[in-house]
Amino acid sequence: MQFEILTGFKPMRWQQRIYDEHFAMGKFPTAVSVPTGLGKTAIMAIWIIALAQQMNSGQVRLPRRLVYVVDRRAVVDQATKFAEDLRANLQKSGAAELRAALGLGKDETLPISTLRGQFVDNRDWLADPSRPAIIVGTVDMIGSRLLFEGYGVSRKMRPYHAGLLGADTLVLLDEAHLVPPFEALLAEMADNAGKYGPQDEELGRLLPKFQLLPLSATGRRQTAKPFRLEVKDFCHPDDAFALQRLAAKKRLTLQYLGDKKLEDALAEQAWAMAQTTREQNNSENLKTTLKPVRVIVYCNSRDVAEKTQAALDKRAKKSAAEGRTELFVGARRVKERTDAEQRLKELGFLAGTGEQTDPAFLVATSAGEVGVDLDADHLVCDLVAWERMVQRFGRVNRRGGEARQAQIRVIHSAPKSPKTTKPEQPNHEVLAEPKQIEKPKSPGKKDPEKYENYLVVKEEYDAFKKAQKKYEETKKDQDARQLAYDEALAKYRQDWAETFLYRKRLILLKRYVKCDVSPESLRQLNERAGKDEKLARLISDASSPAPLRPALNRALVDAWSMTSLPEHTGRPEVAPWLRGWVDEPPQTTVIWRKYLPVRTNPQVTKKEIEDFFEAAPIHTSERLETETFRVMKWLKTRAGKVDVQIKDQVFGLLLTTDGKHVQTLHVKDLLDDSKDDKKRNEEIEQSFRGKTLVLSASFGGLNGGLLSADVKNGWLSPDKDKMQLPATADGDDEWMAVNLGDPPVIHFRIIERDTEFDEDSNDVWRESLHFDLARNADGEATRWLSIQKWRDTSNTENDRAEGRPQALGEHQCWAAKRAEAIGQRLGLPNDYITMLATAARLHDEGKRARNWQRAFHAERDARKFKINGPLAKTRGPINLQLLDGYRHEFGSLPYAMGDAGFQRLSQDMQDLVLHLIAAHHGFARPLIATKGCEEAPTSKLEERAREVALRYARLQKRWGPWGLAWWEALLRAADVQASRDNDNREKN
Repeated sequence: MQFEILTGFKPMRWQQRIYDEHFAMGKFPTAVSVPTGLGKTAIMAIWIIALAQQMNSGQVRLPRRLVYVVDRRAVVDQATKFAEDLRANLQKSGAAELRAALGLGKDETLPISTLRGQFVDNRDWLADPSRPAIIVGTVDMIGSRLLFEGYGVSRKMRPYHAGLLGADTLVLLDEAHLVPPFEALLAEMADNAGKYGPQDEELGRLLPKFQLLPLSATGRRQTAKPFRLEVKDFCHPDDAFALQRLAAKKRLTLQYLGDKKLEDALAEQAWAMAQTTREQNNSENLKTTLKPVRVIVYCNSRDVAEKTQAALDKRAKKSAAEGRTELFVGARRVKERTDAEQRLKELGFLAGTGEQTDPAFLVATSAGEVGVDLDADHLVCDLVAWERMVQRFGRVNRRGGEARQAQIRVIHSAPKSPKTTKPEQPNHEVLAEPKQIEKPKSPGKKDPEKYENYLVVKEEYDAFKKAQKKYEETKKDQDARQLAYDEALAKYRQDWAETFLYRKRLILLKRYVKCDVSPESLRQLNERAGKDEKLARLISDASSPAPLRPALNRALVDAWSMTSLPEHTGRPEVAPWLRGWVDEPPQTTVIWRKYLPVRTNPQVTKKEIEDFFEAAPIHTSERLETETFRVMKWLKTRAGKVDVQIKDQVFGLLLTTDGKHVQTLHVKDLLDDSKDDKKRNEEIEQSFRGKTLVLSASFGGLNGGLLSADVKNGWLSPDKDKMQLPATADGDDEWMAVNLGDPPVIHFRIIERDTEFDEDSNDVWRESLHFDLARNADGEATRWLSIQKWRDTSNTENDRAEGRPQALGEHQCWAAKRAEAIGQRLGLPNDYITMLATAARLHDEGKRARNWQRAFHAERDARKFKINGPLAKTRGPINLQLLDGYRHEFGSLPYAMGDAGFQRLSQDMQDLVLHLIAAHHGFARPLIATKGCEEAPTSKLEERAREVALRYARLQKRWGPWGLAWWEALLRAADVQASRDNDNREKN
């Protein structure tokens, strides 16, 4: 009943079984191996129901956070839609009991963070570690944050993300066979809690577990006991739905390409599938009409996909199919992915969208193979790796039915045979090394008998030396010939690898798969492979080779977790641990903004640019990620079309994933009239790799979320006075629609001004940064950008202290109550709850410092709002010169050590309290600044800072990197909740 309320349908037998045998018992199988199309995504609902029952009983064994990881190519992911539906269905009256058991109040909703739509990367899951939450993310997003290197996350926030992802979390890794290195990383973490967590068993039991559940129809990692379908799961009379899907008819035909171009052959076959021929007026004349079918065309290459769509568009002119072709590629800006989903619905390609009256064609790259619940009538594709073919087969006739049969045509072409011939193996004679004989020593001729014996032995020794020389020469020759053979054989195998792979894939399809690729047929093939070593090896050979990957170890995680160190020689890039060492084209992320921190006089500093993007951070919904070479080609083509007079203008800023400024780019940098220009272009392209390019919206070049060199917007707009600009997160129009009463998706806005504005008149948006666009001769700003943050958002470090003015004592009291409540809901022992509440009660004591109160204008706000005592929150803005780099967390430590309640704690608890206080803004891992602190001599301050670092090392060893970060996250969440309570008091 609860499952039906959450999902809208009754559970299949396998879903009921996995709940009864695993989730209800508080445990998980090692993997779930269920065919595509049988509802693996619904495990989210199963987790919610089981967790609610455990929370209601007070015996929680399941993780409170569920992370659903999808492939980064997924443009429209089913997981996002399912999570949104779960959240909405939990608000229905029938789910009141579930909601109450989960601890969700009347007006509270399940926190979800998704890959698109209004919940895209909203980070609501950070707000309360004791509440359930669902996070949908990609391998790169989740993996980088787990390893303390979060892409798009500031260094100060990275431990917060890592702590909540690395503990009390269940990771559902969708299509795990596509990312074996990431699966291995997660398995290493989940299976070795003792290596990465507390050594002490009692402490280990106290920390909530990190757990992994791979989901795959074709798993690669050998696990002890994966959950699989039983015959009863699809032969049960009450579950005809499962049998209908498993038995969905899908007929495979192989067709050789021949002399045709691949794009032409794909378009021709797709068009033929939509055609029907019938007699016209009972005469001999025949009339060709189009059937209302949905045909999906998969292409391994994006260039082939674009040409295939063009060929289909040409055929569709003046027919019922005109305007009903769609290109579906991964390099689309996240914001427009919701529009892509709507387009798929219109054309009938999303499962369950109903019958169509006209034909439709979807041309897709690998982006359409994963994550999305596509359902077409027929399929045409090229030949790719076996695991990808399985994904493609699953995108047609998903629902099955007696009257439906999908036609699948795979167009294949043998790679061009290389000229390399297989070397002939050398025939070596068997060599026996001569028996060693020591060189005799001459006794002299005085004793003839001894001398005679010496001559005999010497003759034997000379013969040995001659034999040994011959042996060494022969062996050297054999070794040289063997080495030449080995090198030639390696080159032969390398040159022929593509051909061998092609042949193995064809053998698998022709001999074993044959013409039936229904889910049941593929399931039986997998079962046979479990018993047939030859078939298993063929399937492995026909699949993409698992990339080599580096091993994870504790030293690496310790290095990554030292996030307050700006540089660390033992902190490598995390990408190989997420995807292995892969030979993929470098990627670049492109962002469009209406406002950039650009100024001609005085020149903008690196710090100004970095502060600007900290206050107006890049949001996931703004990102378009694609190959670097494609970005460079697009930039150069577009730059070549703009007017000459704007060649000196800044068109973009290049940033690292950390938000560090790398380069400011001008239009003239893209022009290549000379050899020097071409060399500069190459250097620019090299610098783009793995970076984020923030473009001026005036550059344009975005069409439907895709890069377009020719689209008439930005500087290429026909009417320069009414320039058409791509939508931007900092523009005047609404970025993404949200439900009434919900906060905006983008938690900042930018307003250009030339006169001062009374900020107190707006209690929703508050200025967090002022960027001067122009200054007069006296250095005073005449025009500037006001970067404002949403009321309860903390984009920058200073935002945490700005808000409705509040007394320090009150804020810390509220934070302590919130910390205590979090600890109680987590079921922590009383002494740990006391520890956590003590840290919260003392965490901001350093704000009592005179320079902090003056820098934040506390006296002004205390007088205006009639508040007694020092303040914890003020209206700001901050005077950085007065603050002089002071860290109030560092200043809080001596206050805490002198507190009577603190002194009653055990030594271990005191250590934890002091670290949580020092680290609650992301510092003290292991370093924290002593600058600006005036209450002790420099030597004493440096001694205290050393103890902060040593304490971090002790606690890191005691709790493990994710365990310590989890404790920090509990205090940070309590602090955030108390701040929001203060803001909500003002709003109400």
